[in-house]
Amino acid sequence: MTEEKKPTMKQLRPRRPRRLGMGFFIARAARLSSRAAILVSCAAIFVSCAAILVCCAGAKSETPLLKDIVIGDDDDGKSYAIYKGSLAELRLSGNATTGFLWEIDPATDNDLVLKPQGEAEYRADAPGRPGAGGTTVFSYMAAVPGTAVLVFRYRRPWETEAADKTFRVTVLVKDVH
Repeated sequence: MTEEKKPTMKQLRPRRPRRLGMGFFIARAARLSSRAAILVSCAAIFVSCAAILVCCAGAKSETPLLKDIVIGDDDDGKSYAIYKGSLAELRLSGNATTGFLWEIDPATDNDLVLKPQGEAEYRADAPGRPGAGGTTVFSYMAAVPGTAVLVFRYRRPWETEAADKTFRVTVLVKDVH
């Protein structure tokens, strides 16, 4: 009769799962041929760079530069960057039939950076329909590099009370390079 061998302690001990960290790849590369080592090292560097890019993806980036822009009611408080020579058009909803109008706040002096392109224009949503609302359109040309803060007030021009609503947008004008 043959005697059965008893398993050793090492054989009975459960195996720990391997962690695949950078050390694993480097140790593995040391045991491989030089070509394989280079490939494994490149893979480890690629994984590291990908991880860095994923972490940095949430970082806030600079506002993209735009050629021409249309700004509306939903853009209150936002900032935009445009090229010198671009057009910026602001479209603000209102109802001129009630006497309320959008007007530029006289305290904001931005004529150097953003040049007005004519007077504000009111466009009725439903022409010929009494009491219908519409949109007031302001057009500006980006004249020189700089920052312009546009503040508009929605009010009745003959009243001295504070504005019913205000709208504010910041426009950064940059040179074309």
